[in-house]
Amino acid sequence: MFKRSTTSIFALIVVLLLLAACESEPPTSPYSGYLEEEIPPCTPVEGSTVDPCEPGLPWISTSNASINIGSEPYGMRFLLEPLSPSPVWVTYIVLRGTFLPGTVRCDADGKRFRPPPYDNEGWPLLRSYRSIKCYADVRVNAYILGSGPPSLTVMVWSDHYWFTYDQESVEPLRSSLEQVLTEGGELNLNISVPAGGIEGRERILFIGSPVDVSAEAWEVFETWGVEQRDDGTVIAVHPHRNYWSRNPGDYQTYRSALEVELPAFTQSVTGANQERVTEYGGRIGADEDLPTLEDDANELRQFYRDIGAYNHPDGPPAHPPPRCGLVVPNQADNPGLMTDCFALLAAKDTLRGSGSLNWDLDTAIANWDRVTVEGTPMQVTKLALRRKSLTGSIPTELGQLTGLTHLDLSRNSLTGEIPSELGELSNLVELRLSGNRLTGCIPIAFKDIATDDLSSLNLFYCPPAPADMTLGTPGEQSVALTWGAVSNTVAYRVEYRSLRLGDWTVDDDTLNVTSHIVDGLNCGTSYQFRVSAYGNGTTYAASWSEPSAVAPLYLEPSDGPMGTTGACP
Repeated sequence: MFKRSTTSIFALIVVLLLLAACESEPPTSPYSGYLEEEIPPCTPVEGSTVDPCEPGLPWISTSNASINIGSEPYGMRFLLEPLSPSPVWVTYIVLRGTFLPGTVRCDADGKRFRPPPYDNEGWPLLRSYRSIKCYADVRVNAYILGSGPPSLTVMVWSDHYWFTYDQESVEPLRSSLEQVLTEGGELNLNISVPAGGIEGRERILFIGSPVDVSAEAWEVFETWGVEQRDDGTVIAVHPHRNYWSRNPGDYQTYRSALEVELPAFTQSVTGANQERVTEYGGRIGADEDLPTLEDDANELRQFYRDIGAYNHPDGPPAHPPPRCGLVVPNQADNPGLMTDCFALLAAKDTLRGSGSLNWDLDTAIANWDRVTVEGTPMQVTKLALRRKSLTGSIPTELGQLTGLTHLDLSRNSLTGEIPSELGELSNLVELRLSGNRLTGCIPIAFKDIATDDLSSLNLFYCPPAPADMTLGTPGEQSVALTWGAVSNTVAYRVEYRSLRLGDWTVDDDTLNVTSHIVDGLNCGTSYQFRVSAYGNGTTYAASWSEPSAVAPLYLEPSDGPMGTTGACP
């Protein structure tokens, strides 16, 4: 009897211990943190005072795709399909979500989010390239296609046409765009955002691959609105409804396609996706080299991490960039090293005698010839290419190695000028360029380097750019400029341009004073101004300096988004 009781007590203790262990260490699941239940449509989010299903929010698309109208709900298959044999354009996930308050942020590239290093033709971007990208966090209310966590960061707007604009000129535009998205206003000539901005509004998002692995941001190809009729019916609203509603006859004809009840919309999306999967045998396209269809957010993110997906958001490149994700360890945690990888591979193409360099995708970047990788996160810190029989010119891409502290290109056969982009290497403490046949002038930023052999080059320093350009009070068609003097120069050059036209115009390049009045400006036009200095050929080389910082001006009767504002008649 006692023995049986002891056994029973022992068994009870074991059971209690197992239960305690289960409570302290719950079993993990690959779907941990995923959306567990659907949130009813038009449910407000904390911190927002707007009606989540208020009509009038603009169509948001970062891929500039378009949708046709048919007599039946149309366009679902189009949004899911690739526009070319590339995974970049494929919609993987469709969700109904609400933009969270306080999460909209717009950045010019090179600031918070690292930009893709290649343009949509597959070639390295110019250092002067600028773009503005806006992001927001989304509370996922329901996954219509695919699965994933309860919130995602998505790109909600992108402008990719700021070529040759410097950082100072982009900043007012970035700030204005962020304000419009958060408060409402004119987004561009065709789209206006209602008062209250996009935050707190509910939308249906067609989402593709992450456009920036370092930011974990997802590309939104298209958005449909979510609205609630007076009878409580929730509808998905076609992004072009406002356009079609201008003609009452067309609006009534296509209303069934412009306003689709949410269950029917969901059925159309899932049906189109099943049709795609069936047609392509479970793959995302007809090309047998394309990867398997993924519709799980975590799996898709990991796939793009694995291949180092830094394609440009504007579309699939004609010549895809090298897959640096194969040679960079933990690329999501080392975005700077990813950019360094792209830069070095592009630099290798410019160094025409570099056949002996093992910079390729078969070798880990830490084992590349004469390349030192250090730090947390990791970056390239040293490049020691002395006596490597290199020819060609010094690659401008080396200026993208922002963590570089030591650069040695001495005793090679390099020709041409020293790229001004190398002057952006603010961490450089040692530079050696002797033993080459270099021309031009030495970037003025190199005057502060601790250790160098630049005196052996027999070259002058480039003239420094004039600093502190300021605008006086504008007149109806003119503005006065002043700037800080630069010693040992013989002339100053003032340039201006209209943002709408884009090309710089020389207003005067024979100035020997530090002030100038630009006439002939037009009312209602945005302008930029800059000034350069010409060296005297002794202390500084006989050449024009890099331009100064840009001074923006917007001529209109009331305050404009560009900065200083002039009074027009």
